[in-house]
Amino acid sequence: MATTKKVSLRRQKFDEKYKEYSLEDLQKEALYTQKLLLEKTERVRANTYYLVVFLVVIPIVAGVLALVL
Repeated sequence: MATTKKVSLRRQKFDEKYKEYSLEDLQKEALYTQKLLLEKTERVRANTYYLVVFLVVIPIVAGVLALVL
């Protein structure tokens, strides 16, 4: 009894796009995608740092200065 595997539309589009690629091309594509993701993650980390500074550290410093003065 053979079972048919249901393939999602997203997977079909992926298979169609990359079916002619060599192993080297696929590795380059994966490396490029990973590099883009790393850069995006680094930008999010940097933006998070600035949010913490402006939303947490500055109000604490301002509060301490207000109590002291």
